[in-house]
Amino acid sequence: MNEFSLLERYRIPIIVVLVIACQFILIIIAQKPTASFDAFWHLRMGQDLIENGLSPRVDHYSFTFKGEPISHAPYLFQFFLYYLVDGFGLENGFVLYKTIGITALLITALIWLWQIRAPVGLIAVYLVMLIALIQLRTMVRPDLLSNSLIILVLILMYRAKNEYSARTMLPVVVLMVFWSNYHTPILGYVLLFGFFVDSAVVYYQNRVKKEAWVNWFAWGGIIAATGFANPNLSHAVINSINFDHRWKALIQEYVPSVFYASKPIVYVLVAVAILLIALLVRKRRVGLLIVVVILSYNSLLLSRMVAVTGIIFISLFTMLVSELDYTAWIGRQTPKIRHSISIILVSVAGILILDIATVARAYDRSRDSAMAKYPYEVVDYIKSNNLNGRIINEYGSGGFLLYHLAPDSEIYIDGRTNILYPIEHLIQYLKIRVDPKLFRQEVARYDVGYAILGTNSGAYELVHSAGILNLEFVGRRFSLFSEQGGGFQTLQLLAARPACWNSISHAEFNKEYLLAKRTFPGKFGLMPFLRLVNDYSEAEDPISYLESLESIARLPAWSLRFAGHQSLELKQYDMAFKYFIAIEDKNPRDFMAGSWALLQDNKHNLAESNLHTSTRVKWKNLQLSDIVAMHNLLGQLAQSGGLEKIPDSFVDNLENQLSHYQISDKDKKLHIGLFCGNIEPASM
Repeated sequence: MNEFSLLERYRIPIIVVLVIACQFILIIIAQKPTASFDAFWHLRMGQDLIENGLSPRVDHYSFTFKGEPISHAPYLFQFFLYYLVDGFGLENGFVLYKTIGITALLITALIWLWQIRAPVGLIAVYLVMLIALIQLRTMVRPDLLSNSLIILVLILMYRAKNEYSARTMLPVVVLMVFWSNYHTPILGYVLLFGFFVDSAVVYYQNRVKKEAWVNWFAWGGIIAATGFANPNLSHAVINSINFDHRWKALIQEYVPSVFYASKPIVYVLVAVAILLIALLVRKRRVGLLIVVVILSYNSLLLSRMVAVTGIIFISLFTMLVSELDYTAWIGRQTPKIRHSISIILVSVAGILILDIATVARAYDRSRDSAMAKYPYEVVDYIKSNNLNGRIINEYGSGGFLLYHLAPDSEIYIDGRTNILYPIEHLIQYLKIRVDPKLFRQEVARYDVGYAILGTNSGAYELVHSAGILNLEFVGRRFSLFSEQGGGFQTLQLLAARPACWNSISHAEFNKEYLLAKRTFPGKFGLMPFLRLVNDYSEAEDPISYLESLESIARLPAWSLRFAGHQSLELKQYDMAFKYFIAIEDKNPRDFMAGSWALLQDNKHNLAESNLHTSTRVKWKNLQLSDIVAMHNLLGQLAQSGGLEKIPDSFVDNLENQLSHYQISDKDKKLHIGLFCGNIEPASM
């Protein structure tokens, strides 16, 4: 008796132990912090439909598309999610939904494995892979429950065994009608296509009677028509054909599968896909072969497809291997081959189990990170101060804001892209986030009173340059800007342009800093940077203070910029370049200030190389002071040793821009005020 036969001898006890272990692990997975931006707008739509009778087919929450129609709203999911949260609270409701979703998948998977009579060894590997796949995408989204619907399609079609009658097909019809109203059933139709094509091949080979073909066509048409059985009378297949592929370049969930390159399960899936294709070719399953090829291609392009494609692949692979009488085939092999197969299976399972455990252990650490993705403190501040109005917001936080602040406040955008917001609106949003002029126009166009943006130097510079909103509050990861502001004009300027330290009133900074200490959270957001500036202002020896700063890698970008510009002021050029080069997401001024420091330190070649890196980037929305600084820096480089790397065309372009702005005094000396946005040097 070999090891595989021994496993079959204790089949029931082994499966019971596996199921208990899997359910325990899945409960842990369900505790994974929610990081789905869409969960909140789904929840709010379900709440308003049930409590207030608001239709889910029109928008009630944005000021940009209020009253416009919403297509394909998954209202059954929204009902379900609302009742869970209403009964168990927000966080517990989310956890319960995930627990139900992955438990439903486990149950349907076990039914599938029982139906195809999978060997126990294969069941063990299948379940480990299933858990690893679930872990890739465990979010509060309707597709979490759709995974179990995919397995149900496999179960029903396997049961039909090429028989197309009311007995076998009515359950499929009911399933697809439900699915068409719950969420997009596109994968269900893809699988059904594969099974129907395979049946057609069998019918053709067996020369079946005309009646069988009539039933095949009739039920195929009925099942295809179920896609229209929804309030919008729209079909998932037609929608996918008409999908605007420009979304793929704009939405994170459409990023390529390289996103999961560090996950062992991805490489296991590649091996499974290759073996699956070989088995389908061997068994001449043309329909499912087409399905596997299509899903493989889409999984390479879209990271969101990896988990669900993996579930389909391992289910089909297990079916085909079980049909080959896997246990008998193993018994015919030599002990050496059997041992090799055992080692491979155990190794794969072991690697996946280790990865599952590693990810699970990180859940507690990731909880704070996940929750920080939402502007909790800003929402609390808005509610406690009875603020309301129109809000320009980050794309990812729109659902959270509309859930907590509607109907008193309205948002600019959220995750309802392609069902409410057209792609042009998302493109416009991306433009106003980097262009101060467009941002100012959009605020004026919609009479916007607030902006809730990420607490980063880019957002502060955008708002400062737009000159239309003022800083009012700073949370852990988000900042609130309003028309009136909170009396933090100096802090806003300093966060936007750390080079402006010597141009501001230090007394005003001290006053605003004390107010910020009483208002803002102390350990996060802007406060660490403000503490650094305050400590620098109080230091008896500024140079020694800058030298004593902790690890540069841990400093935020605005702290590095501040330290770099102060080092320039103090003529500590080597130190200044060290700070500027450490900035991860550099802007043009970082490159210019770093090159200026190198040039002042007589490192001409390094200065030009650093600046050349900047000139190869197509920077958007440069300000006049940036153009003047670049031109004058290039002039100094040309005088000190010539320009070898930077092309003349780039210099000519700068000349033309300066002529457009009617700047005639182009040869004046470079000064640090340019990095603060001042054309003229500060008077001493």
